[in-house]
This record gives sequence, C-alpha cells and structure tokens, in this order.
Amino acid sequence: MSVHAAWLLACRLFESGVPVRSGLLSQADRAALKSLGKAVKRVAAGDGTVLCPYCSNHRVQVLSMGDGRIGRCPECGPVEVGADDFEAWQIDDDWMQRSLRRALEIQSHDGIDQLADGVWRIGDIRKAPVVLARDIMRILKVPGLLDRVRVACGTTQLITPTASDVQGVPFGASVQWLRLQERFILYGDGISAIGQPECSSTSLSVDLAASVDPTLPVYGPFSEDFRWVTTPEIQGSPIRLTPMQAAIFKALWQLKGKSVPGQRVMQAAGSTSTKPGDLFKHPNHALARRAFDVLVEVNNREGLYALPCARNVSTA
Repeated sequence: MSVHAAWLLACRLFESGVPVRSGLLSQADRAALKSLGKAVKRVAAGDGTVLCPYCSNHRVQVLSMGDGRIGRCPECGPVEVGADDFEAWQIDDDWMQRSLRRALEIQSHDGIDQLADGVWRIGDIRKAPVVLARDIMRILKVPGLLDRVRVACGTTQLITPTASDVQGVPFGASVQWLRLQERFILYGDGISAIGQPECSSTSLSVDLAASVDPTLPVYGPFSEDFRWVTTPEIQGSPIRLTPMQAAIFKALWQLKGKSVPGQRVMQAAGSTSTKPGDLFKHPNHALARRAFDVLVEVNNREGLYALPCARNVSTA
C-alpha cells in the first residue's frame, strides 16, 4: 500500500471527525490502515447496530442470543455478529496536531487553542498564526473565527482537507490556504511538509501570487510589487498604493525593521523629500495614510522610521 494512499485515508478520517466502521472501508483502505500506525485509533462503535457482515448493504440491529449476538438483515435474514463487526477507526486528533506542528517547526512553547468544534490554533510560524480545521466549510460559515487570530503583519496559515466544491482562493489576501492532502505527506511516524510556508516573508510564492492575484501579500502585508497592502483592521480588501508610496514601504521592508532617519528612507525610495509621511497626505490617499499609520513606527522627535513587521524576515 502506497504512502500516498495511506495519507489520503488519514485526511478523510480527520475530516470525518467520527469513528468509521471497518465494514464501510474498502479493502484498499483496510490495507492502508497498517501504514498509519499511531495516527489512527481502533474504537468500538457501540450504538447497537452494525453493517450486515454478509451483504454490507444494510445496517442491522444486534440482539444478544445466549453466548452470541444475532442481527436480522432484511436481505440475508438472521446473521451471526462477531466483535470485529463493531470495530471502527478514527484519526487521533492529538497525533495530527503534534505531527503538523513538528512538520512546520512550530516552537514547543506555543500551545494549542481550540477556537471551535473541529478548529484549532496549533501555534505560530514567525509570529503568524497557524489554524487547523476539520473542513473548510467550518471557516467559511463562521469567518469571524479567523478574525480572532489575525495579526497586522503576517498571513494566517489555514490547514484543512481539500474541498472539491471550493475552488481558487476562497479567503482574503491575509489568509493562505494549505490543503492537507497536497501540502503534507506521511513520513515515518509523522508528517512532512511539502514546500514550507514562509508566512511573514513570503506568504505565497511570487509566481503563484502573480498568477492568482497580483494584490495577494508576498512580503508580509505587501504584494510582490509593493503596490498593494492588506491591513484587515482597516478594510478586508487590499489598499492600492502609488508607485512612490510602494517604494517607501519597500525601502522600509528592506531595512528589516530598523529605525532609520526619514531622509535615508526617502533616498532609498528615490524621492527628494525627507519625510516619508508627506507622500501619504493627499486626501485621495486616505486609506494609504491609515495603512502607513498602522504599519510604520515613527519617532517624530528624532525623525526615525521603522517597519516592525519586517523584523526577522527575509528581504524583498
């Protein structure tokens, strides 16, 4: 049985969230269980019914008869039921959470917080939150769940199983959707990430961002060309910047969050002005000005400017 097939089964069991009876698993699935090891748990489905062990077409009520148990199938009649017929399997949620944390190199001191039924914040990558959900519809139906963990400078990493009825990028630019089946794989007793998300420095690869949507964040809250900035606390959609405003933010980003004189920032941006804020004062640039105020740390007394969200990340 291939590792890929075993991983797909693990993802299905995680999405289900409830024990799946052995009788409902295909022969290939039952073979894949052997490769999952500690990822799955064998449990007893104790609701008093089982799938008919002969035809597997009907769920039958089980009655105790002396030393044994009998079920009455409408197709097969009385059938003998054994303990194995009550066997069911489910994913170990703790194993899934721990393995994903290791795969993403999330620090051990970051705890796991349950945001809702089947939704957890499993830690942070470079101060950007990582959210694991049993299925994406739980997030789409209650978008406020992600608002509880969003950060101003960083992209929320959302991990869920693939959804066949959801195409493209279903969230705003401040969320990167990592499809469980596509971005991770079984590796030994755990999970390995396929293409490590960069979060704060490169939330999506440049090629993907350009092909899907040029406004998507690539460098922290900024698009690949710095012409767009996403600040959820101002508005959900990206804010367009002028070429000079983009050059100012790019210069600040490349300084990696260091506090420097405004003149140095403007020289790097190719402007003759000495104050970065002057390029954001026009009434037509009200949203850009608000983004500047939210993202840029200004020391007016000493004339210093810094971009805190650019600290400890790679430059453009």
